[in-house]
Amino acid sequence: MPPIRYPLPTLVVLLLTGLIVWRGEAMTRPFRAALQDRWKTATKGPEYPHSDHPRIIAGSIARKALLLHDETPVSPTPVAPPSDTLHKKMFVDVYDVWPSEEKATHYRIGNRDVVGWVRAQDLLDWSTRLVVHTTAFEDPGPASLPFLGGTTEGGRIAVWERGHLWEKVAQYEVNGDKLPPEAWGAWLSRAELLALLRRSMETKPGPAADLLRLRAVLGRLLDDRPLTAADLEAARRVLPSTIFTVRADVSKDSVSDRLARINEQWAPEASWGGLAFQFIPLSALP
Repeated sequence: MPPIRYPLPTLVVLLLTGLIVWRGEAMTRPFRAALQDRWKTATKGPEYPHSDHPRIIAGSIARKALLLHDETPVSPTPVAPPSDTLHKKMFVDVYDVWPSEEKATHYRIGNRDVVGWVRAQDLLDWSTRLVVHTTAFEDPGPASLPFLGGTTEGGRIAVWERGHLWEKVAQYEVNGDKLPPEAWGAWLSRAELLALLRRSMETKPGPAADLLRLRAVLGRLLDDRPLTAADLEAARRVLPSTIFTVRADVSKDSVSDRLARINEQWAPEASWGGLAFQFIPLSALP
């Protein structure tokens, strides 16, 4: 037998090298997979939220937004180029925001099904139809102003840019003074007004009337999804108390009579998608 010319450590290295060459692909597969996952995570950017259901503002009441333009671009992620457009401006559900509530640049929206991400500048984050009449302000422009959140004494209100009513917000104003009762209203379409008129004839004062009033303020008069007593109580905790306190003197006129006169004097402020909308005073609601 010829003498071994290599020291033992060298032989070990040679054997390991041969083993790796022979079985290397299978042996290193987990290691290579882990490296690939790390690389993908490092290069693809953050994980974007992808909720299965709309966000909730109270009870089962979904968070809403109003698209301000026709042909709104929609993207699969906040950083991706648009892959589709929403042809008509409309009310939509809000599923997610990016990157945070305080600094949102994009909203993930849908209408019972997710559509995609849109830019914050293309919508108004407005979960109700609650509006403040322009008579409560010194120089707001000729339109109802969406009340975006807060209390009866003060809250965040969208003021429209002149010449772009219901299209472009000039500023968000925080009103620190108590708004007069007559300034409050709901922004309804005529179809919603007629539905409210029909329902008001069948609704007696009490919890049923409060639920109908809430349905009007939320823009759900044509929505078949139910509202419960629990939703009403949850809404009372987060919405301005004036919604449930500003009421007309029922001894002078019936609710249905007041709504019928508003319908006869219909003068919409804006329209899109076949629907026209108008300020309806809270005092005219059931």
